[in-house]
Amino acid sequence: MKTSQLFAAALAVVVSACVNAPSSSTSPVVLEALELKAPGDTFSVRSTLQLQAFGLYSNGERQRVSGEVSWSSSDPDTIAIDQTGVARLVKAGRARVAVKLDGKEAGHSFVVSAATARGLELYPNDLFEAPRGLTPQLRLYATFSDGTRREVTAEAQWTASGAGTWPMQEPGRYRLDAQGDVELIARFSGLEARKALRVLPASPVSLRLEALESPLRPGESLAFRAVATFTDGTSRDVTLDAMVRSLDGHIAEVQGTAVRGVAIGRARIVAQYASVQASRYATVVARQLVNLAGNLPHADVAGGRSVSFRVVAEFDDGTRQDVTDAALWSSSDVAIAEVGQDVGEAGRVTGRQQGFAQVTARYGNEAVAFTVSTTAPVLEDVGLSLPSARLVVGQRATFAVYGRFSDGAVVNLSQVALLRSSPLVGATLAGDLLELDGAAAGAAAVEVEVSGLIRTLPVTVGTEAVTELVIERRVSESGGFSRSLRAIARYADGSTADVTELCDWSSADPTALDVSALPGQRGELITGQGGATRISATMAGHSASFEVDP
Repeated sequence: MKTSQLFAAALAVVVSACVNAPSSSTSPVVLEALELKAPGDTFSVRSTLQLQAFGLYSNGERQRVSGEVSWSSSDPDTIAIDQTGVARLVKAGRARVAVKLDGKEAGHSFVVSAATARGLELYPNDLFEAPRGLTPQLRLYATFSDGTRREVTAEAQWTASGAGTWPMQEPGRYRLDAQGDVELIARFSGLEARKALRVLPASPVSLRLEALESPLRPGESLAFRAVATFTDGTSRDVTLDAMVRSLDGHIAEVQGTAVRGVAIGRARIVAQYASVQASRYATVVARQLVNLAGNLPHADVAGGRSVSFRVVAEFDDGTRQDVTDAALWSSSDVAIAEVGQDVGEAGRVTGRQQGFAQVTARYGNEAVAFTVSTTAPVLEDVGLSLPSARLVVGQRATFAVYGRFSDGAVVNLSQVALLRSSPLVGATLAGDLLELDGAAAGAAAVEVEVSGLIRTLPVTVGTEAVTELVIERRVSESGGFSRSLRAIARYADGSTADVTELCDWSSADPTALDVSALPGQRGELITGQGGATRISATMAGHSASFEVDP
């Protein structure tokens, strides 16, 4: 009995030891679920999002796995996603972004909304005073939630407060008919912009010397008039207030309000009143004018370009003399064709709006008429917003083709451009911009052609990934800081490049200070209501920010 009790006790100790001994093997850690982290559900077109993927493991840990998962979009035309988790919101609509790893899947649905206006700017921004009768042209620019900025002058509602000021038929143009303080108001998409303006008395805009068309003989006098035209459209005889002198007193001299012939020849008579000046030639002759002839009866001229008419006086002694600078020139419609009056500019007609006008030259008792047809402005030059580009394989970038026309207008011509690319770099139309796609490593050139004008964009596509993106303030020519930023990318091989035009730019508070996203102007700061804000730039999955305090 005693022996059996001892055996039972020993057996209990052995069993207890086996039960409490540590295990020699552990369970493997496995991925149990994925989690897709997004900053929200609804965003505007052209936004760029950095999404993150996390793995939930059997040991309770949560780890970032953004670089290990495969990324996909249910509608790449709405949301394009790359394999670093950078999502580009291309157009309005709905799409789901999903991630997969080791048989696990997670996703997030997004709503992409159309961009909305977030700020308005009136230009010119340095217009504070204007004389009565002036018709200033204002332009309105809107900044949208997707970072874009465009002119909305024709879409806005224009009003004014203050007596004698009202908007004209052309959007953004006002007529100022009374002195005083007024406000010019533009409304667009629920937003309003105002410009305070002080209307001053009418000021002279031009001066002309009249009654000097007839030739003089030595010893004869010819009375003249100096007539000023003012901003309100009125004209007034300012002969007694103007300063008039002869630059060739040995041929003709000014005596009071008349010019007296001294010797045969031409004398230049100059008049000045306030800030405007006029000049004419007085001709002293020993012959009689019998006819006035022009060099051509009709001319076609494109808007913004000029053509020169000349007139020749024919005299009774059979001689002929070019009197273009001495003749009095006028146009039947200066809004269509404007003609110069001063020496060196006389007879030079500049096309303005499309249409027909008659230009007349008078000399002595004779006159000759010319007809002018002003046609549409013509394209004179094209330029690219992106002079050159360095891309990483798979990277895309947008740029624009701008055309400069004969009337000075600059227009985005991207939609009518012909593109010639290479297998290394693709080039396609994307809305009102052109898009580059770095398909394979190497150096290539993209040719852009508009109306026979060809520009070349050199593109380098490399395999070196971007490792860092930095924003810095540009330095002006004077050595101080300018009103624009630039983005510098550092690559895996240690090289750097200016990638300002390749980045997507945004402002944390566009109402305080915004940043331009327009091709050719990316990184330029846009004045708002004032205050500090953070400006961000994104490219190839990298972001950088810059604190700006005006």
